[in-house]
Amino acid sequence: MTPGRAPRAPRAAPDHSPPLPPTGVCVLNTLKRIAKDLLAITWIRRVYEFVNRVVLETFGSSRILTHLWFFVSAITFNREQSAVLRGRRDYYRNKHRDRLSHVELRRNVHRLEKGLIMRPRRDVFARDYITETIEFYEEAVAQFAAAPGTMEQSEMDWAHDVLTEYFRSVTGEDATVDAARARFVAAGYAGEFTGKVPHPKEQLSNLSYDDLERLVSQRRSVRWFDQRPVPREEIDRALLVGRQA
Repeated sequence: MTPGRAPRAPRAAPDHSPPLPPTGVCVLNTLKRIAKDLLAITWIRRVYEFVNRVVLETFGSSRILTHLWFFVSAITFNREQSAVLRGRRDYYRNKHRDRLSHVELRRNVHRLEKGLIMRPRRDVFARDYITETIEFYEEAVAQFAAAPGTMEQSEMDWAHDVLTEYFRSVTGEDATVDAARARFVAAGYAGEFTGKVPHPKEQLSNLSYDDLERLVSQRRSVRWFDQRPVPREEIDRALLVGRQA
């Protein structure tokens, strides 16, 4: 030890214990546990069920009383209400930003697909949202041209193909559709037509009912997983199948 210097205190070991939950969460969890214990008592559970039934029978008897019930008990769905509002807020925040996938374009292209497979199909359809669809398409084309890696190529090809098929299929004269067609051509997407359009129903496999039943019967819930990585290729293939469902 160096003369005149105090001994150095030993360094404390790092604390790896998980952080304690907030006091409010602890209180809420305690109340939930007490409620579960009380409801395990038969007579308390029966009283609880009786009161619940009376309340639900009363407030479920008319729309006015139902509205009053949810107005008073709105705090019950506070988390869901907050999530809905945040989702709508984020929708408008991201509406004109560069994104990997343009959900507004996807939604409207799906609507066009439904119109294309209608039988009998009208000479002019989608008049009320084709202009909006082209606006979304123009934004996507501009983003893809400026930075191709920031948006899915498959989504651009699909939107381009469906819009191409739409303008081929609309045979009636309409100023709104004609203006949208001109803007579609002027957008200048460099991709080629790849045929990603709604197609007639056809037999795609020889899968029998028994095969399908056997496959469905193998479905099960998985709650325990091995600690090993899943190859990215398998994840992408699973997502691709899910998108086609």
